[in-house]
Amino acid sequence: MFGYRMVCLAAALALAGCAVTPQQFAQRKNTMSDTDVCQAAKSARQSGDRNYILMVNEEGDRRGLTVDKCNALIAQSDRGAAIAAVALVGIAALAVASNQNAAPAPAGNNEYAWVRSYNEQHRPVLVCKEVKTGKVEEAYHCQNHPKPGRD
Repeated sequence: MFGYRMVCLAAALALAGCAVTPQQFAQRKNTMSDTDVCQAAKSARQSGDRNYILMVNEEGDRRGLTVDKCNALIAQSDRGAAIAAVALVGIAALAVASNQNAAPAPAGNNEYAWVRSYNEQHRPVLVCKEVKTGKVEEAYHCQNHPKPGRD
């Protein structure tokens, strides 16, 4: 069941996108991708926050981003997210099928596993989580567990 929940969470995050607040944008604008800046511009326009719009527009101008280029980057990102979502649904179905005959973990038995996640810079990282609860734990709990390979 753990795999299914993680796949569903990953699918939800992939579909949700990465909205940033004006404060987050101000802190991260120099390390954001052009696509993320374009997404922020779209979000800023929808928010109506004039200062946020101005800040995002200035960063877009500095990078030479145009409306057409942003629209193309966002469309490309949306297509990639849709493909990932379809793949994740397939993986979720396989996870459910493979877990149907699995025995539940004994009560009080804390199992830990390395799980892929993303840090504040939207870069992939591995975190140690307790399998039943999904709670992030100290890395030493996972030290004897294999780490997932790179895609």
